[in-house]
Amino acid sequence: MTLYAASTPRTIGLVLAIIVAVGFAVYVLFNIRAGRKEIGAEVELAPNRKPYYDDETLETKRLDIALSAGVAVLIIIALC
Repeated sequence: MTLYAASTPRTIGLVLAIIVAVGFAVYVLFNIRAGRKEIGAEVELAPNRKPYYDDETLETKRLDIALSAGVAVLIIIALC
């Protein structure tokens, strides 16, 4: 006969893993049930939405700003 939980740390780890797995499963089930209520909610455009920048603006100035910010954050992370 094999003992699966032979030590206290292994037993604690197994219990925590089971709790996390059950919690994740419950989260997924609630998330799926909540998502079904919104089917077709985006058929009409929400009144608080406005047209965003066109492709020409996004692919030049805005893209350069986003890429520069990403490189700056990457450099900061690499130096820390």
